[in-house]
Amino acid sequence: MPITTWGRLEPDIESLDVADGLAEGLVNRIADPLWLLGRQLALGELRGEDGGMPVAVDATLVSHPVTALTIGGTTRPTTAGVPWESTVEAEPDQVDLRLRLRGGELFAAILDEAGLVDAVATARVVLAWPPDAPGIDSTTSDAALIAAGRRWPDGAAVAEAYAAGKLATALALRADQLVAGAKAAATWYAWWSARARAGAPSAWQPDRLEHAFAAVAPTAAGTLRLTADRYAGGRLDWDEFRVVAHEPGGAVPAVQHAMSGAPLPLSIPGMPTTRVWELESDDVDIARRSFGPGDLGMALLTEVALAYAGDWFVAPVSLATGALHRLEALQITDTFGVRSVVRAAHDVRPDPAWALWRLTGDDVGWLLIPEVIADTMTGDPIEDVALRRDELANAGWAIERVVPDALGRGQRRATVTPSDEVTTAADWRYAPLPRLPSDRIPLLRQAAAEGARLVRAGVVDATMGLPNVVGRIVTPAFAVHESELRRVGAVVTRRWQVALDANGERHAWCTRARVPAEPAAGVRLAFDDLIAAPTSAAPTDG
Repeated sequence: MPITTWGRLEPDIESLDVADGLAEGLVNRIADPLWLLGRQLALGELRGEDGGMPVAVDATLVSHPVTALTIGGTTRPTTAGVPWESTVEAEPDQVDLRLRLRGGELFAAILDEAGLVDAVATARVVLAWPPDAPGIDSTTSDAALIAAGRRWPDGAAVAEAYAAGKLATALALRADQLVAGAKAAATWYAWWSARARAGAPSAWQPDRLEHAFAAVAPTAAGTLRLTADRYAGGRLDWDEFRVVAHEPGGAVPAVQHAMSGAPLPLSIPGMPTTRVWELESDDVDIARRSFGPGDLGMALLTEVALAYAGDWFVAPVSLATGALHRLEALQITDTFGVRSVVRAAHDVRPDPAWALWRLTGDDVGWLLIPEVIADTMTGDPIEDVALRRDELANAGWAIERVVPDALGRGQRRATVTPSDEVTTAADWRYAPLPRLPSDRIPLLRQAAAEGARLVRAGVVDATMGLPNVVGRIVTPAFAVHESELRRVGAVVTRRWQVALDANGERHAWCTRARVPAEPAAGVRLAFDDLIAAPTSAAPTDG
């Protein structure tokens, strides 16, 4: 029978106090400091290089602000601090029943605060709701809407009178009330126009289910034009843009600013420690992360963190948003006082096929920092449409899952499937066409020069039922490129969004966004089908 033995080392310190003796043994004091130096030399920690550690960095940067955005062929100047999403994503013509009610209520409150009590009563009569207004007439079941329509004027009528310059006349203001009335009306119309956005340009491309717009930035070498024609919505960033033109005219001197500071060692969670006598944390194990063949970014991050992170330093720089920036000069001072000039990576090793954080089509090396929202509040979807492919039929379907109600709030659309039962004495019944659910809009494939498209189609038989489109996404002329709907399809949503800009001003806009659809079970739609007739129970002897 085998016998296993082992040795055990225990500290044995002579002391009057046993606890003190054990603590002294656990300290593990070393009387020979040369042994520590020998271990550091053996492990390579004392291996020197012909260079010192960087201790100071001096940089010179130039900047050019983006001065205008082009949306739907209309160019508008940008405002410092205002996020571009509030302008790009905002849908035009948002006058619905809720806005008209809220607009009338606010108009009455502003007039009352300005001391124009008589004008409030006049507005309730002169700018009243029309008899055929949806949701306000006597046929509605919502008593609150009827009361609101009788208590406040119609916001749309107030806006129409203000735009025509007839609001003061409609309110029958006296001469001593004109100044206060004009100020109150201007305050109200600024609130109204920011939400109604009547006639505003739209960046939404319904055939691509994306936003498309452009930006203009005058530089010292001319005007630089950027385009973002594949922005799906949600969060805008620099990688949505590409350079399309660099015109020689419109040159503007650059804004130069210098930066001096101390570089900091690069720190990546999970990277090895840079010293021998330091225990590594087990919070992040980057070596155990899995990535596939297409995860190039994760592979590069893993390699840098495990092999080269200790050789890199970072120097934070404060840059303005909504502008183009470029590093003109970079100088490093090390611990030996040697000053070295660091050249740009694309100057040392130019590669036109790939560059990090550079705009596509840019040969100068600009860094774009767009004016975007830092944080936002998004409401529940007021419209949700799922677009799915039908590979067997070589067609597609648009399914309205959430639609707006009378007040512009989103509600789940009730799905009604027409009955297929027909009274017949036969055991089987022939059904040439299926009956479509009420929320399903057919999309048929149509060949085009720029590629096949899925176009909204009607029905070929009245018995199939004509789908009633409630929302604004699937228009009568709806057509989307087939390449935009991959195997799982896409989901397009409309919702309200609120955010504060850098100036503390609040912005509210209705936006659209597209995301990939989740896999879902298909619905059987069979043509030229045989359906078993319902059987009645056989009579029994009683």
